[in-house]
Amino acid sequence: MTEPDSPHRPPIDENDARFIIVEATPAMLWLGDEQGNCVYLNREQREFWGVRPDLGDFSWDRTLHPDDAARLWSVQANAMQRHIPFETEARYRRADGVWRILHTSARPRSSADGTFLGMVGQNRDVTEQRAAEEKLKRTAEQLNLALDAAQGVGTWQWNASDGLLQGDRRFGETFGIDPDQVAKGIPFKRVLRSILRADRDAFARQMKSAMAQGGVYRSEFRVDSGGTPRWLLATGSCELGPDGRPAQFAGVVLDISEHKAREARLDLLARELAHRIKNIFAVLGGMARLSARDAPESGEAFESFQGRLAAMAAAYAQIIPTDEQMNQAGTMLSLLDRLFAPFNGARGADVVVSGPDLPLSTKAAANLALIFHELATNAAKYGALANSGAVRLTIEQVEGAQVSFAWEEEVPARNVVAPAALGFGSRVLELASTNLRARARAIWRPEGLLWQMVVPVANLSDP
Repeated sequence: MTEPDSPHRPPIDENDARFIIVEATPAMLWLGDEQGNCVYLNREQREFWGVRPDLGDFSWDRTLHPDDAARLWSVQANAMQRHIPFETEARYRRADGVWRILHTSARPRSSADGTFLGMVGQNRDVTEQRAAEEKLKRTAEQLNLALDAAQGVGTWQWNASDGLLQGDRRFGETFGIDPDQVAKGIPFKRVLRSILRADRDAFARQMKSAMAQGGVYRSEFRVDSGGTPRWLLATGSCELGPDGRPAQFAGVVLDISEHKAREARLDLLARELAHRIKNIFAVLGGMARLSARDAPESGEAFESFQGRLAAMAAAYAQIIPTDEQMNQAGTMLSLLDRLFAPFNGARGADVVVSGPDLPLSTKAAANLALIFHELATNAAKYGALANSGAVRLTIEQVEGAQVSFAWEEEVPARNVVAPAALGFGSRVLELASTNLRARARAIWRPEGLLWQMVVPVANLSDP
């Protein structure tokens, strides 16, 4: 664009209401003549460049960034020659010396007889917008690199406006759907068809529940990949609108087939280990029985040893459970249920357990098994279980950091006295309590034994 040597006055009446409106408009507006000379800048545009109303010797091309000049001249020259609108962007130096990006929109203006008079246009400062877009672009590129590196992680989003689910290339590949179709949006039923029929209903119920209540969604399921089914993990978050209806649902899907395969291999190893441990305890029990035959005078000692061995076997079966035990594995109440099963109902009395269920480590399970087997055995021989009484085991979590156990026996005759000397069973209780770093004590009341123990909750489960 060639600037004139003398200033140009605006080709409109300064007293015209239209001129006043244009001057007050909070947008950068300008007029150019048929030669491409700038003949008018409104107040907003003049303030951007810091020029007088009469323009003086202002030449806007001197504010243009050199690297953007050739492209801008080409676009403008083509529009001027063909008398057509044009849009372009370039960097300009503002009055304070700062470079800003202006988006220019211009269209031709003509006289009543159709003569081309030049261009009328608007400049819009889009510097912050372009910076935000560039930042967003870099973020998207980084996300795509991370997702590519993750191998098999795809992103998806469901839109309430059209009810379609959109996903990236990895999402489409994971479900075996054309990525181009997924990018445009596909019905939810199309994704549902890719899921194995056995998992389909559960997946749909979980999705509908998340869409009804909002919040985080997580589901594992299998998809038909034309061969061996693949396991996928889908997770996301559903946002509800002010009307309580789902507004947006977005998340990721991850191929976890390798993870599931490793889980299966570990499960197989665990079952084999459980089988071998069970055999070891069975062999030890058989050895104890044979030893008892050879030493009849030690029969009671061997019987006690065999009972403790059975308690240890129950504890380890708790940690590495069989199929029927799997849903109760590794918790305190399920261990106690198994330990007390042989004692309950034998003489019309049961051990009644109350309290929270807590996860157990291997060490904690083994020591608790010894403790409560010993207490139950003593009650069955001499205490409440031998005299049709009652036994209550109350478990309480104290201030969140400790767990208390109270074993209370009620003997109908109420003539219980403390033993004259502590036997091996008492030493077992002391040793097992010490292993748990617990505080324990036995109180011999006329109505029966009260045995109490307080254990740090951290000592019951794996760190």
